[in-house]
Amino acid sequence: MTEEMLVERLRMKDPEAVREFYEVYGARVRRVARQFVTSEQDAEEIVQDVVWTVYRKVDAYKGTTQLWGWVYRITQNAARMHLRSARRQPIPMEDSVVEAMMNEVELDATPVNPRPDHVVEHTMAVERLNRRLAHLHPINRALFREVDLHGSSIQDTAASTGMTVSAVKARLHRVRSALREAVIAG
Repeated sequence: MTEEMLVERLRMKDPEAVREFYEVYGARVRRVARQFVTSEQDAEEIVQDVVWTVYRKVDAYKGTTQLWGWVYRITQNAARMHLRSARRQPIPMEDSVVEAMMNEVELDATPVNPRPDHVVEHTMAVERLNRRLAHLHPINRALFREVDLHGSSIQDTAASTGMTVSAVKARLHRVRSALREAVIAG
């Protein structure tokens, strides 16, 4: 089957054409994805994203270049988006960590699962978080506690502190970034 025929069948939303597209381009897409990610599972997820994107956006393909050039750009974009979304994954904090921050006490460095490697990792992360919290400007620490720990709205916090909403948002963004870096840093 020619490239033009495959594109035409994809435009007609032929499910068999999607399977054929996967057979022809799947391995190539996976190789490009593996340049961005190390996990085979992540690479396969990117392949599936690319197949889905090609299926949905095939009408945007103008045919002025080879199909692989278009698919290659889609693959690069999908891989970059995958990496970007992976960096945005929230870092889970145990309830004891949040409770300790709310009460401004030193954090307990004993995790629920007492495997030695987990104890060491947890202890180091807690120490980094405590150091970062201690070095925050008192206003930033208070804003973080009020909004993120006590659940106050940004608008209410801005009104109670006399700051603008945008100033509170900017400070919270910097605080959250600093805490995230402290927990991730090794």
